[in-house]
Amino acid sequence: MHVEDLLARRTRLCYEHRNRGLAAIDEVAKIAADILGWDEAAKAHEIENYKARCDAEEKAEGIVSEAEAQKVREQAVPITEFVDVSPQIDG
Repeated sequence: MHVEDLLARRTRLCYEHRNRGLAAIDEVAKIAADILGWDEAAKAHEIENYKARCDAEEKAEGIVSEAEAQKVREQAVPITEFVDVSPQIDG
C-alpha cells in the first residue's frame, strides 16, 4: 500500500481534484503511516514519491506527443516495479 495507491485508486483524489490530491497528502500519509507502521522516513519517502509523480504528470500535460509526454512521466521514479503481463503484445 502506498500514498499513490490511496490518492489515485482508492479515493480517486488524484483525478477528481485540480491539485491531484496534494492538499490532502500530509493527512493521508499520516493515517497510512499510523495504520501501516511507517516511520517518519518511510512517510516522507511516500510523500516525496507522490509529489514527483504529480510534477511529472503536470509537465506531461502540456506535451502534444503522447510518446514525448510518456518520457516525461517516466522520469518520476516508479512507485512499484512494472510487470508486463502480456509481453507478446507490442504497445
